[in-house]
Parts: sequence; C-alpha cells; structure tokens
Amino acid sequence: MKTREVSIEGTDCYADELKLSKTHLSICSTTSYQKRINKLISRDICSCTARSLSSHQVLAMHSTEQSIEEVDDKTLSAFRNLAALVIARLIGTKQINPSKVRSKKKFRELINQLGRTDDWAFEIHIDHVAQKINSIHICTENGDSQSAVVLLHTLIEREVNTVVRLFLRIRGFSHTAITESIGGVDLKSKLDVLLPLIGVQPSARIRQLAFESQRIRNALVHFKANPIIATDLGERKGDHDVTQEKATEFFRRNTISAIRKELEPFVDICASQCPELQAAHTLIERFKS
Repeated sequence: MKTREVSIEGTDCYADELKLSKTHLSICSTTSYQKRINKLISRDICSCTARSLSSHQVLAMHSTEQSIEEVDDKTLSAFRNLAALVIARLIGTKQINPSKVRSKKKFRELINQLGRTDDWAFEIHIDHVAQKINSIHICTENGDSQSAVVLLHTLIEREVNTVVRLFLRIRGFSHTAITESIGGVDLKSKLDVLLPLIGVQPSARIRQLAFESQRIRNALVHFKANPIIATDLGERKGDHDVTQEKATEFFRRNTISAIRKELEPFVDICASQCPELQAAHTLIERFKS
C-alpha cells in the first residue's frame, strides 16, 4: 500500500519504493544529516507501527543505557544499514581498524561521529527498481516493446553504475572521479572488466539480459531508417518492424516477473561480495545490544 509521497535530496519516492537495505542506503554528505536520517527512519518512510523515532533518539540509543527493546526493529535496521556503509568506507580508506574497536564505549564513540564531517558522511541511494519495472510493464501491456527495451537497458546500466559507485566510494574514490570513469565505459566493459576488477561477479542471467537488450536498444537509438521495400514479389520489412519484432520476442522469452526477480536483488547481491561491508556489519553485530 502506498503511503505519503516524500522527497529526499530532491528525489520523489514512495515508501514502498524505498528499500531500506544495506546497499541502497549508503553514505550522504550533508550538514543537515540529522533531518535526512529522520526522514529515512521516521513513520513517513518506514511506516513504523509504533511511534516515529528521530535520528537524535537513535544516536542517543547508542550512547546511553537505553534498551534496544524500546526501538522498533525497522527503525533500528534502517539506522544500522546507514551506519554500516559509512563504517565500510572508513574501513576501506584505513581510517578505522575494526579489530581495534574492542569495547562498547569505543563503538558508541564511533557511531556518534557518523555524519559529522565529509569523511564520516552519509550518502543515500534510493531504490527505484520496482517503479522502473512498472513503467516497463506498462509499455509492454500497451504494445510498445521498443520503449520497454530502452527503459530496461537504462535500468540495468543504472544498477550496474550504482554497484560501481558503492564499491569505489568504499575504497576512497571521489564522486567526481567515479562519474568520469563510468561515463567513459560502455555497459559490456563494465560487466566484463570493471565489476570483476572491483570484486563483483555478475550472474550469467544479468549479463544475458544486459547484452540482449543492448543490441535491440542500439538498433533503436541509432536507427538507420531502412524503409519497407515493396515489389510485385512481396515486401521486405523496414527497420521499425524488425526492431519491434525483436523487442516483442525479447519480452516473450524474458517475462516482466522474471526480470524483476533478477534486478530487484542485484545491488544487494553485489554488495554482499564487498569485504569492507562485511567487516562493517560484523562490527555492528558485535555491539548491537
């Protein structure tokens, strides 16, 4: 059920389209980080069944003797996942050594520094996969498989770019450097070279969806305008009809539900292969109560 529409960093989203997961809630540089965390973990976003909890209260929970039982699970999970991605970047850039955080007091001091400076900042990625797949589904239902392929290819590339940015940010690269790097690399090279270089092995199914949709998308975007050729011997199809048939056949073989099943967990699956993020979650689990 859709709830109130909210805006974070100028991006409109609905609560049921915001995945509060370890990978799509990552690290946002802002001086007003308390407000932004509050938006993520408040009733408007999380649809908390009990009461809305501010970021100040969550931070206080880590620095006082307040019982963890007093905080609802969804709010606590959201904050832990936000914290994990910041901590992962601090681990990746050698600013902290998790093996040296040996006491609850040290851990609380670490948590209380989150969001205070650029180095310790939160960055937030909104998950729009469900929304985008719904748009693709609408196109196919209306017989516009060509537009659906273009949207699908765009969605796959944006999810791949999200993975690349998450990993490179954790390892200390600036947003400017990452943007310049991914802007000059085609999707095939990202899947075949860049992802393996950062330690991610995309599934064969993701690669198949990416490469098949890319071929059809390229034919549409770089349309050559070959016409229908008609003679007494018959007709030869023009480029529009050819690409329409290929797009329709693509979605006949790759249903929307099957595509959704592959793309919705893609970033999470990739992030689970990140050793720095694994170390961050291990650290949080050690002192979570």
